[in-house]
Amino acid sequence: MADIDEQLTGLIHDWFARLRGQISAGERILLTIGRYGEVVQKRLSEMLQVSPQSMSESLAKLEHDGYIIRSKNQLDKRETIVALTASGQERSDWLKGKAREQAHRFLEP
Repeated sequence: MADIDEQLTGLIHDWFARLRGQISAGERILLTIGRYGEVVQKRLSEMLQVSPQSMSESLAKLEHDGYIIRSKNQLDKRETIVALTASGQERSDWLKGKAREQAHRFLEP
């Protein structure tokens, strides 16, 4: 049940955020990595439907702010793996909680 709640919260949050423009590209990235774990940069770009150039710019800012780390895939040096730092995980958890609160408020009778 918690998994369904988490998925529903994520879907509702993404939908409302896109409609209202209340979530930044960086926050979408943090939420996505927080939800799925470390991910290849190209795949992350595809998941969020963002150009590789825009993704790279957003990741550079998140890396500078200490929220993510990027490293080369040891099995395929062409790929860059993106993962959350402890600070990034905290921020992702906070954003997730905020999204859950918004979703529950929306669903309340």
